[in-house]
Amino acid sequence: PEKNKPALIIQPSDSVGGGGDPKGIS
Repeated sequence: PEKNKPALIIQPSDSVGGGGDPKGIS
């Protein structure tokens, strides 16, 4: 989960572009 990157798409936080949201979605 990279909190430095903005969430471009709703996807698991461990994926590329993930917002690092605790719920798993960016």
